[in-house]
Amino acid sequence: GDSLFLASDDGFLTCLDAKTGKDRWSERAGKAFSASPLLANGLIYLLDTDTGGLRALTGGECEDVGHALDLPRASPDGREVVFSTNRGNLGIRHLCIVETDTGTVRTLVGAPGTSVEPAWSPGGEMVAFRYSTVHNAPELWVVARDGSGLRRLTRSMPEGVDQSGLALPQYAETPGAQGWKIPGYLLTPRNLETGRKYPALVYVHGGGM
Repeated sequence: GDSLFLASDDGFLTCLDAKTGKDRWSERAGKAFSASPLLANGLIYLLDTDTGGLRALTGGECEDVGHALDLPRASPDGREVVFSTNRGNLGIRHLCIVETDTGTVRTLVGAPGTSVEPAWSPGGEMVAFRYSTVHNAPELWVVARDGSGLRRLTRSMPEGVDQSGLALPQYAETPGAQGWKIPGYLLTPRNLETGRKYPALVYVHGGGM
């Protein structure tokens, strides 16, 4: 839409014009809220509580947020924000950290697969997150703030499962309206016979990831 709604920790609700950033209205809601960092169009912004100004913290053609629970998290000291992003590859979500002062972005976890839902440890030394691949359902992993010490805490697959028999996804694009290329993945039987017709199951989603 053309409006951006903010809830500040001093109890005010504000509506901004999404194109110009100008205030449309601001009202006291009667209680405090917590709403930082901010998200808009898949990117992360910071709100200056003194001036009310917005500053883009990330940018580019990507989504720096995934599903409803996959939100950016500010470190306990406020110096950095960890977030899940598909920048560089629409089929992979990895974890990045951005410095709040400089906007410098670095990769925290770049392993192939899906890394989402980061959460800081109370002291800010570690980040816990959910990680899954084409062979493993979501599992709980942790990594140090500097990217070292990556390790798995839980296992999703039962012992003895032969993963060599699992079908691997193939990246595919489907033409859409206005020349759009809709990204997707195709899974076929490992012993696919050329020329034979197979039933297909189509799973469509339009969320953040």
